[in-house]
This record gives sequence, C-alpha cells and structure tokens, in this order.
Amino acid sequence: MGIKTIILICGLLHIVLGVGRQIIGSDMADGLDIASMMLVGSGLFLVVLSRVKDLVSGKLILGAETVFLLWMLGIALVNIALAGFPPPPVWAFIIINLLLCGYGLLRVERV
Repeated sequence: MGIKTIILICGLLHIVLGVGRQIIGSDMADGLDIASMMLVGSGLFLVVLSRVKDLVSGKLILGAETVFLLWMLGIALVNIALAGFPPPPVWAFIIINLLLCGYGLLRVERV
C-alpha cells in the first residue's frame, strides 16, 4: 500500500463520517451541520491530494493529516469532560486514520 492509497482512504473516511453524521445526526429543518461539512470538505481535499507525485509531498500531507487528527482527538477528550462521550464511529474514525497515517509516515517508502 502506497502513500497515495493511504491518503485516498483517509479522505474517503472523512467523507463517509461527514455524510453519515449529516444523515443521522441532523434534522432537515436544522440546516447543514458545519462540522459535517468540514469533514466532507477536508475529505474531498484529501482525495484530490491523493494524486501526489513524490514521496516527500505525500509524507507532508500525511503529517498534516496526523496533526489534524491529533487535534480532533484532543477535542473528543475535552468533549468527554464537558458533554459526554462522542459516538463510537468518531473514535473508530480517529483511531483508524491515526494508525493509517502513522503507518504511512514511518513504514511506507513508495508513492
């Protein structure tokens, strides 16, 4: 599995979580959920970036995705103290994406 594939999978996971959250968690009268649309937007951005041509750029993209996911993990941990546990799909999303990004940063040496 190369860097391109990992970035593509991370982007698709962003899109699936954002669309699923919009469908399940929001009523049509409420309008669009900003967090869901941010996930979909960042997922589309990662899908476009998955066409990267060189290894260094791919690792930079995975590094930025790792920082983004660590920020989301911090928000989820603060959310536990303030409002209760986030749903299990959010935890699965963060953990799977962090594992994929860590694998891509440390082990993969091909685009």
